[in-house]
Amino acid sequence: MKKFIKQIAFAGSVLCMFLSSCSKMNDLHDEYLEGEIIYAAKVDSASVYPGMKRAALNTLIHSQRIETVRIYWNDYSDSTDIVINNQVGEFSKLLENIEEKDYIFYLVSLDKFGNRSLPFEVSGSVYGDRFKNGLTGRAILSINATDENLTVNWGGTPDNAIYSELVYKDGEGNRHTLRIPLSETSTSFTDWSSIDSSRTVFLPGANALDTLYSEWRIAPPVRESTPFNGPHILSAAAPCEIQARDFDYGGEGLAFHETSNRTPNSSYRTEAGDELSKTVDVYENSYIAYINPGEWLVYTVDVQDAGLYAADVRLTVNSSSGGAFYFSADGIPGEMVVVPNNGSWDAWLWAFERYPDLIQPTFRLSAGKHKIRFTIGPGGYNLMGFKFTRISD
Repeated sequence: MKKFIKQIAFAGSVLCMFLSSCSKMNDLHDEYLEGEIIYAAKVDSASVYPGMKRAALNTLIHSQRIETVRIYWNDYSDSTDIVINNQVGEFSKLLENIEEKDYIFYLVSLDKFGNRSLPFEVSGSVYGDRFKNGLTGRAILSINATDENLTVNWGGTPDNAIYSELVYKDGEGNRHTLRIPLSETSTSFTDWSSIDSSRTVFLPGANALDTLYSEWRIAPPVRESTPFNGPHILSAAAPCEIQARDFDYGGEGLAFHETSNRTPNSSYRTEAGDELSKTVDVYENSYIAYINPGEWLVYTVDVQDAGLYAADVRLTVNSSSGGAFYFSADGIPGEMVVVPNNGSWDAWLWAFERYPDLIQPTFRLSAGKHKIRFTIGPGGYNLMGFKFTRISD
């Protein structure tokens, strides 16, 4: 009996201990429940649109339980709010007059109970004078003036550039601003008097708010071909003869165009200090040989007496199809002429003296400097020189 009573007492003691433990556990749980943190919903995504001393923050929200999104930056020392009012969709906020630097923005949502979300982090940059002053515009490598047009040759494309702008004046002195695509490596004009300046327009990133501009850069001097063994003077007093080998200084694309890969055997131009023209084949230091269709030579002439001038060509033709050419004066092309074959590479003749039935090239020239271009057509011939004769006022 005593043993049974002791067992009941032991069981009661254990039960009391268990109930006491449960009571303590409930107390701890109640304390935890009373201190529970309830978080508001976070934004779903966010992005930064950088600008000049400003930035726009765009955020996407799917939850209908967000009253406000608070944006923090500068380590939570600065903030501003986007009012959401429990709506869904895209929302944005423009931050203006902020310092130029890289930022981490923290977006914290607040619901109507005042609960806050965990922060959503997004990084972005703000541009300013330091970034703008570091922009380097696309360079103009050279500006070449020929008898036909003026060509601006462009350098490489800077990072974040979207296009360049070129300011020029036309032949009447009117000022124009031309937008130049980045894909364009050269820009040509037929109506011009001067090239003034250029700059490049930048967009620093696909989502940037503002386009930025490099400083205007003064254009380099215009390069023109100049007379070799000149000046070549045209007047009423007597015909002017010019040796074909005495084409202008200036080099490829300016004073001549050469397509042959052949190595010339002449030192005529290089001995005169004209390394730019060493690719033209002045054969035996005497005449132009190994010509190809499409090649051309430029000669600057100084006209003392305005009037109508006729051109003759000293050449020798050794091709069954004859030898073709045409002249251009100040960029205006004349008609193609085909001189018959005379079956030799060295039987020189004046084309229009030998063949008076051919239509002789003529051009009307005012007093002053002019550029005359001789362009080679189909056929085969060697070229010795030209003669320009004033035939009328």
